[in-house]
Amino acid sequence: MLKNLILTVLVFMSVTVAAQDKQQRFIIKTNTLNLPIIPSLHLECRIADKSSFVLNFHRGRLVFINENNWINVSIDFKKYFSKKTNLTGFYLSPGIAYNYDYDDVKLDDAGNVVNYGISSVGGIVRLGYQFGLIDHWILDLGTGLVIDKEIETNYNDMVNAEMRFMVGVGYKF
Repeated sequence: MLKNLILTVLVFMSVTVAAQDKQQRFIIKTNTLNLPIIPSLHLECRIADKSSFVLNFHRGRLVFINENNWINVSIDFKKYFSKKTNLTGFYLSPGIAYNYDYDDVKLDDAGNVVNYGISSVGGIVRLGYQFGLIDHWILDLGTGLVIDKEIETNYNDMVNAEMRFMVGVGYKF
């Protein structure tokens, strides 16, 4: 299901690019705050002078007290509030987020493991400022809030909230 969602978004972005003039721009970036331990990829596609769609993908596997193993995917609509039309300036970016925790378990009433892996879906909103560095290089400084809920049946109906921070470095083409 996740592969189909990602492929659909990429095809949509490709068709959008082909239908627009040469002013169409992409930005591919990564979040440098978590680059060594949590790889992330962010693909931004301009859809109008001051707006774009962003596909975000994070894959993490960390061991602190216990092991954490997850995938985060989100699709955001990003609206810029600057006078420029080159995907820079202050922005507001609402979207939909999906999380899959590989190591989380669902237990039955007797305490037996029913299945591994818990999915959650929710909303995300980001605020930030994106600006050009040199030539095609950009810097994206932002923060966001994700509020999601497990979608597994008969789970505890847990609602989670998580802050996210971004110091993204990317290339615009």
